[in-house]
Amino acid sequence: MVHKRKTKKSVIVAIVGLVGSGKSSVTKELARHIGATVIKGDDIRIELRKQGERYEQARVIAENVALEVVKRGSNVILDSDFIEANKRASVREKARKAGVRLVFVRTHCDLDVAVGRVLTATYHNRVDDFFGGASSKWTGG
Repeated sequence: MVHKRKTKKSVIVAIVGLVGSGKSSVTKELARHIGATVIKGDDIRIELRKQGERYEQARVIAENVALEVVKRGSNVILDSDFIEANKRASVREKARKAGVRLVFVRTHCDLDVAVGRVLTATYHNRVDDFFGGASSKWTGG
């Protein structure tokens, strides 16, 4: 579903952060505020894996879908890690060529919180559970 943007011009927001740092939580709230369609790298990897495909190209697929969504008038948030400089450079170049504003948002949290989120994630030998683990709620003290 493409969401109606709440900004004058379209923007792509790429989330930068480690596993368990709160990327998905920030993405959800930001999407509500700016009227954005969220593209989750994990969801793309899961679908590719279910189809027996290698998922190294998930980021490229996400970037290309983001550009198509922006053409339809929505803002986009890429909920992935974008930790490596080459990942940021790739999306930066595509946005530049398309004439779309790109913003990077970096998430941070205390190490014990991130580790707690990962350790308390519940997996049931399903790839969906594994990739969803980082969004687990921190229940530590």
